[in-house]
Amino acid sequence: MKEIVIVGSGGFAREVGFLIEEINRVSPEWDILGYIDENQGEYNGKYKIINNDDWLEQLGHELYVVFGIGNPNLVKKLLSRFSNNENLKYPNLIHPGVIADWERII
Repeated sequence: MKEIVIVGSGGFAREVGFLIEEINRVSPEWDILGYIDENQGEYNGKYKIINNDDWLEQLGHELYVVFGIGNPNLVKKLLSRFSNNENLKYPNLIHPGVIADWERII
């Protein structure tokens, strides 16, 4: 399974965690390590806040990262910080119940 973390730890981040769990129910693919936030060691529902965003900048192995932050300016700022780390991957997560025209590129 691919290791994934969720940047942020608020309500939107919990919803992203739920989305990943729903994907895993149909096709187990993701190992959710936890949240990335400044409040290390705390729990936000089911998953622990495992580290802060400084950790992602220096990470030395492949890791999938999704953002559970509703502020697009903050997401853009964080992406800019992480852009030098080629080990970080950013997947597109699509709920398994989505009905879409799959001839379109997402």
